Amino acid sequence: MENLVCRAEAITLRLRTPFRIAHGVSPVRHNVLFHLGEAVGLAALVPYYPYTQEDVLAYLEGIAPQALLGDDPLALEDALDRLPPGPPPARSAVDIACHDLWGRLMGQPLYRLWGLNPARAPYSSVTIGIPEDENDLRHQLKEKARY
Repeated sequence: MENLVCRAEAITLRLRTPFRIAHGVSPVRHNVLFHLGEAVGLAALVPYYPYTQEDVLAYLEGIAPQALLGDDPLALEDALDRLPPGPPPARSAVDIACHDLWGRLMGQPLYRLWGLNPARAPYSSVTIGIPEDENDLRHQLKEKARY
């Protein structure tokens, strides 16, 4: 675990369809990936919460893998308790990366470690934005039908 390196990476997702909600319309999402060795977690940032990529990057750049994981990288609860206060999306990215690392160290996908059966899981869930009109609603529903 001494060789484990943390790295944060700002990413911009360009949406195929601008996402319209009561807070406005957004054609992009500015998120951050947190890498914990080969493991990865995502800080999903939405424009109506007061956190920016810069806030999240600054928080994540202060994470030291040895201080986070201690002597036991599988003691996830202890690792997450050691996280300093900070932006919830950044803390979530660390949580996800720690769980990804756990699965990688155990050589198993997380669903198996949690005792879940993927055949019983729904394919996904999806949120549609507020449509501009009835035709837009029909288009969004058709586009998302496979979910």
